[in-house]
Amino acid sequence: MPEPVYLRTTRAAYDAVAGDYAERFRTELEAKPLGRAMLAAFAELVGELLERAGFVVDARLVREPDATEKVPQAHLLARSPRPL
Repeated sequence: MPEPVYLRTTRAAYDAVAGDYAERFRTELEAKPLGRAMLAAFAELVGELLERAGFVVDARLVREPDATEKVPQAHLLARSPRPL
């Protein structure tokens, strides 16, 4: 099935600004421990909601920033338990 036009349009619009956005807000949470904690809690909530919706959360990772990053990084890997 071909990808819907709205998905291609949305992806292109996001890709057009993503780099500038990331650079502009790269240090936004650096000195805001409460903001970082709220973001971590939100990421945990998203994982729980995905599980309740029937997805399988395979991995959750919060790690300290590496040499090119300023703030901790959070990653969530989820999948459908059945083929789409």
